[in-house]
Amino acid sequence: MHFNDWAKALDEFWGHPQIGARAILMLESMSLLSVAELAEKAFPSFEEAETDFLHAVRTYLDGKRARPWHPEPLSPNIPPRFLLQIAVQVYAASKMADDPEENFTETAYYPQLERLIGDLGAKERFNQNDQGEYHQLLWRERLPEWAKQKNLTIELPEDRSGAGRHVRLAGRRLLALGPGFPTIEQIDSTLGVTRAGHRFLVDRIISKSKRNSMMKNDD
Repeated sequence: MHFNDWAKALDEFWGHPQIGARAILMLESMSLLSVAELAEKAFPSFEEAETDFLHAVRTYLDGKRARPWHPEPLSPNIPPRFLLQIAVQVYAASKMADDPEENFTETAYYPQLERLIGDLGAKERFNQNDQGEYHQLLWRERLPEWAKQKNLTIELPEDRSGAGRHVRLAGRRLLALGPGFPTIEQIDSTLGVTRAGHRFLVDRIISKSKRNSMMKNDD
């Protein structure tokens, strides 16, 4: 799939109104199959979907030359390709607790990102030139602009300098959950659990959101 197709599919996958005004940014291995289906592409396995997705992301980032993490502005003429930059970071965060060879700790975000997309995801890249600020622009300006356009709300952690400034954005994969949902602090505590445990939390959140929507409709 072309990176434009992945971007368009992510736009629909994350921007779908079925869970109301709460934006939940999740992307795990099996999710890639669902995203691809929105582009009318059926992969035989999530491994093949992952390979295609990561190739598309790398192609897009390579094409940006010296500014791989600079987010493009929203445009009515092209899909929101900056969602690819968001997506690969969220995907890397989902891999932190999925390392059977135990080469990395569960909080080793940058090694996972670098494993997925090469040196474009290296920690050093976020500390050179303006890449770190581009990353903040991506999450703190472009993503909220997209969410507003979709009539979704986004909650982001307070910006703080120092170690972990950039990782905190990608690591908090469930955003804007609203009243009655887990807090950001509770979500933080899930980052080191197994993927199955994290999946359970997400399923519970979505189920509760649907129940709340049904109750509201019955009123």
